Amino acid sequence: NLRESSAHELQPHYEWVEEKLKIALLSRDAPTSSRKLQEGAQSLGWKSKESPRWIRDGERNSVARVLLEPARSLGLQVLTGTRVLCLIRDRAGWRAETSGEPLYAENVFVCAGALQTPKLLARSGIRLNIGRSLSLHPMLKLVAEFKEDVNSRDFGTPPQQINEFAPQMTLGCSV
Repeated sequence: NLRESSAHELQPHYEWVEEKLKIALLSRDAPTSSRKLQEGAQSLGWKSKESPRWIRDGERNSVARVLLEPARSLGLQVLTGTRVLCLIRDRAGWRAETSGEPLYAENVFVCAGALQTPKLLARSGIRLNIGRSLSLHPMLKLVAEFKEDVNSRDFGTPPQQINEFAPQMTLGCSV
């Protein structure tokens, strides 16, 4: 039961996920945008660090590629265009009432995002502490102009972060 598991008991699972996703620091030079953020932090005397990313063979990894594709070869079915209306627990496991035929499973992982997961659980009668810890992830956009090109279309989100104000706030960059 995950609800009764401690962080120590879950540690092997965290490590498994990090290994599968290849969460690591860059094995190549950081993109110019990351270097600019680091230089700016240093000039202000702020702490910054590289944040580990899901990198495999120099490319950003994804849960779909690492976990879903192998699971499909073992029989996993992914149903697109299907809306789960509610989950019902019975002796055999779970029944998902959907926009189509009901689905049955011994175990269910609800991964509907920060807004839709609590809504689905509430519609299913699971309300204890559901949705009460939702908090916003505010974002502020700033635009800077540099004398040289800093964009790198093939890199994704640059990994450098300013953590001078953590845990209340971190600053990152994207292009």
